[in-house]
This record gives sequence, C-alpha cells and structure tokens, in this order.
Amino acid sequence: MELNSKQRATLKAASNRIKATFQIGAGELHENNIAAIAQTFNTKEIVKIKVNRQDKSDKKVTHDFAEELSKKTDSQVVAVIGTTIILYKQHKDKDMRMKI
Repeated sequence: MELNSKQRATLKAASNRIKATFQIGAGELHENNIAAIAQTFNTKEIVKIKVNRQDKSDKKVTHDFAEELSKKTDSQVVAVIGTTIILYKQHKDKDMRMKI
C-alpha cells in the first residue's frame, strides 16, 4: 500500500504524540538495530527513530538511514524531519490497524 499525502499527514500528526522509540548513532545502523525496529512493528504501526549525527547540516545521512530501514523492515517512510525518521507499517491484524 503506497501512502498518499493525506495519509502521510494523518500519520505525521499521530507521531507527534509519541516519543522516539530508538536512537541510532551516525555510523551505527547494525543488523541488531534493524531487527529490533522490525520486531517493534509487531506491536506498533508507527516507529519514530532519532539519528544522532555528528554534522547537523548533513541531511543525507538521515535520509539514507530512512531508505535503508524502510527496505529492510518492509515499512514506509512517512517523514524525515531533521534528525528524526518516522516509519509506518500496517499491522497484520485488521482489528489493530489505524484508520488512515
């Protein structure tokens, strides 16, 4: 399911109420981190990740992390805001899904 702009806006608004679930260092995107994030999608549909970068002006690092996490966890990037990544993966159980 590809997200349209209205769905992205809804998910982005919902993510404002939650704190970052994970913090990842600039060079620390390891398989253990990816596995933990993938497992979090078993209970949550929205995951917020904070990337601690050395150079705050280098936005490419955060965007690269977002793309890699999206591919490896089979989720979708809702937004990348500064050093924060918001990912969404629809819950398998229809009763547990958000209405977007």
